[in-house]
Amino acid sequence: MIARNSTPFLLNLDPSNVEEPVVCNREFLDSLDTIGVWLRVLAAYESLERYTSPESSSVQRLAALSNIYLQLGAQLEDQAVSLIAFSVWSKNRNLVLADLFSRIFVTRPGMASAGSEVQRVHAKLAGDCPATVRVDQRTFFGEVAKMDDAEIVEFFLGYWRVVPSVKLIPKRHIQVWRNLPDEFRRISSSFHSESQIPRITAAYNKLKHGPQLVIQNPMDRARQFGKSPDSAAELARFRALDKPSVRLLFAGARTCSGPKDSDARSVAPFLIDDEGAVRKLFFGTMVYHASLFSTLVKMQIALYRQRRIDIGGLDAGVSQIVEAGERYAKSRLVGSAVR
Repeated sequence: MIARNSTPFLLNLDPSNVEEPVVCNREFLDSLDTIGVWLRVLAAYESLERYTSPESSSVQRLAALSNIYLQLGAQLEDQAVSLIAFSVWSKNRNLVLADLFSRIFVTRPGMASAGSEVQRVHAKLAGDCPATVRVDQRTFFGEVAKMDDAEIVEFFLGYWRVVPSVKLIPKRHIQVWRNLPDEFRRISSSFHSESQIPRITAAYNKLKHGPQLVIQNPMDRARQFGKSPDSAAELARFRALDKPSVRLLFAGARTCSGPKDSDARSVAPFLIDDEGAVRKLFFGTMVYHASLFSTLVKMQIALYRQRRIDIGGLDAGVSQIVEAGERYAKSRLVGSAVR
């Protein structure tokens, strides 16, 4: 039955006397594989098309640009939670993945705690207490990034062999398997970064909660600071930014972290409104990361069900984005060769 208190946009089911079973790991993994991994990319791709369309108004372009950065921040948060959950679940597959995901809360660096952050988090998430577990992202992934090849793959997948079983990893996918240690270490290092991830997360929060932004012209701000381009390339970039853009207010109305005569850094950055830079951000970061996580989820499914991995079989909409990314990569290689 449909519950009478359903809202216009949410459908609630009334189970009456029938107890609905919990969401099993198989269903959760299949849903991650189908849409969860690509959810933010699909949303950002629609915004990329709107952003690059000559028919879009200036307001539509800025809204689309903001949504791309919003989806990037959400994607990185999704991936951090996924990696933490998989690192616990890979050691005990009787745990319910959906519950693990709901209990993980990634935080900014706080007071350094004694001992290993990985061990602390694993002990709390593996226990019977259903409480939320706060994870210091930088400390957790900083420890992971130091692991050797065998340790880091087994940490996230619960399985490692230099030459894996062909029943799980077909020979045609062996290079993907060999690349995993470097891929896991690279992404763990990025989550451990002092500036990259925190700034993206800060941008995500300012767009999500507010929105805390102002529309200003970067070129006008540069002129106020007495800045002028020193080269043809820099001049072209300044001209590209000589238009109303979104500026995020990291510290409320203040745009600088200290008095004018101090060595303070700006705390109100602009979202880069440059089509080339935005395409690079989308295809080089968002699509690349989603492809990596798609492989990770497919490997989790293969190990969980003890059957051969199938890296193919993407949805038509996802395949369209992946193929567009491949064309983009080739065009950049051709452009580099010409220069």
